Amino acid sequence: MKKLLPIIIVAVIANAITFSFYCYAAGEPQGSDLSLAFALTVPAVWLIALITVIIVAIRRRKAIFKKESLLRTFFVLLFGTPIPFIIVFLFLSPPFAIYQAESGYYPHTGYTIKNEEWNYPDGKHAVTKYFKLNSEKYEQAPESAFKRDSTWVYFDKRGDTTKMEWYKNGRLVKTLNKKHGPKNLHFK
Repeated sequence: MKKLLPIIIVAVIANAITFSFYCYAAGEPQGSDLSLAFALTVPAVWLIALITVIIVAIRRRKAIFKKESLLRTFFVLLFGTPIPFIIVFLFLSPPFAIYQAESGYYPHTGYTIKNEEWNYPDGKHAVTKYFKLNSEKYEQAPESAFKRDSTWVYFDKRGDTTKMEWYKNGRLVKTLNKKHGPKNLHFK
């Protein structure tokens, strides 16, 4: 295990840098300047990491590729590549998942309504959500202060309504699901 330590250290550093960039980029608005830095820095980090891992593996090949430690070596070498991060990324943000297309804040007298529109990857509408803040000062309010409110409408990929939910002050009041056809609606 001692012979694998440099590879483990390089892998941990590369994964930590990549993960920190991912976390920061996930909180930024789309199209921010960070996307260019992410697109250039992360491949450079992994290129350096891969070259380092290959050099260490070649130099220590007699010690790390012994039959009794081959499985451990395989996993450590795999961790020294971007493959585990890509798998985690696809799990956290699958390409088939819906994404937030639009949102807006609408202050009224004494409260603010926030709406979110989510789309499927092909751009078709997936869900409309509404939230309510009991203040007009939404700029300073954390996202957790917004409570689910009003009618949420869910659509399938053809654009048909599949479900409706009614919320009041963050609590689900009623759900209407679509079962096999437009006439077969039931309450839950």
